[in-house]
Amino acid sequence: MIANFLKKRWQRLSIQSGSKRLSLFTLILLFGLDIYILGLIFDGMKNAARIVDPPRQSISRGCQLMSESFLQFDSKDKVESFERHIPRNNESRDDPMSEDWYEGTRPLGLCTTIREQVYLVAKNRDFVALFRARSEQQQQIQKILSNIDELKATYSDALLEKLANQKRSDSILPIEATKIKGTVSDMNEALNTLRQQLAQTQAALEHHQLIQAYTAFLQKLPIDSEFKRARDQYEKLAFWYPLKVLGAQAGFLLPLLLLALFWNARAIRKEKDIGILISSHFILVCAIPVFARLLYFVYALLPDQLLAEVLARLEQLNLGFLWNYGAIFCGIGGGLLVIFIAQRTFFNPARVRKIRLQKNQCRECGEKLQAPNQAWCELCGAQQCASCTNCGENYRLLALHCQRCGSTPTTPAA
Repeated sequence: MIANFLKKRWQRLSIQSGSKRLSLFTLILLFGLDIYILGLIFDGMKNAARIVDPPRQSISRGCQLMSESFLQFDSKDKVESFERHIPRNNESRDDPMSEDWYEGTRPLGLCTTIREQVYLVAKNRDFVALFRARSEQQQQIQKILSNIDELKATYSDALLEKLANQKRSDSILPIEATKIKGTVSDMNEALNTLRQQLAQTQAALEHHQLIQAYTAFLQKLPIDSEFKRARDQYEKLAFWYPLKVLGAQAGFLLPLLLLALFWNARAIRKEKDIGILISSHFILVCAIPVFARLLYFVYALLPDQLLAEVLARLEQLNLGFLWNYGAIFCGIGGGLLVIFIAQRTFFNPARVRKIRLQKNQCRECGEKLQAPNQAWCELCGAQQCASCTNCGENYRLLALHCQRCGSTPTTPAA
């Protein structure tokens, strides 16, 4: 039954006038044109979606870091958060973290106020000098540690040479073992001094009056209420965004689909075979994006966490390919559903029966019969005529009434 159904639907897309089959070249050309038009329709849908502005967070990452998160940081993290905004050198005019503050096209007014205060603090000369002093101390500590590691490795080789009573003139090492030990000791003393200086610099930064003043500045701002309002507004825009995109794309698709339906209905009414063929393909090409867009709309409405959990569970079981199978079968099923609806609407049995009767076609396969009173189809073997139970005259099984007596035949037309 399914094979017969698919065969009949395929015939509608591959047969002109119900009897003349299209050549392979014509079929390839026709379906190639379908693919080309389908690509243009999807491109048009993409352009239509651009009409709707996507929702954007008005709370940038930098604003959240230097306000909401900053109030929850300890002293060390507060210093680290400010270091991100310190200019690289005295002559630098670049904004090191500008991308963190300009993510949204409509930044929150409160974020603008916070950003101005952040950069006012970050450009203070004394404040910047402390950060650069800390950076230099950290670099010096790393350099001394690296030198100590190298000398320790050299000391081991020098000690082995001493045990072997090797002459100094024959040694390949730059320093004697006794001198290496003294140099490492001096470096350790310098290292301890630098670490003390670094701790003092870090303490000066953590207790700096500018950080204390900035913290007090934030505590006076209505951060919680303003951020909550901005997030609620974003969630509202994010909720309506798929609907707006669907409406914009529907405004692009519906005129094409209505035009295809009107063209098909007009061609059927006037029995124009070429028009029926082309408009049927046009309906199919227009219906595919409609169905695909509806599927995507349903997907957009599903909770992200639910889909993420399903995909994660499939990946854990190494069954991620099942998701691809599901998408493929849904696409095939949707395409068949669209074809089924189009065929049931515009190629119902009553209309097909009328067309085949008028054009002297086989009632089963649709092939052209050689004679009007032909009893059997020479291709599929289906019976075409029977005797009227009222007058005995032969009549076509597709006919609604006997052509001689006008009575309704009792033999059903298959």
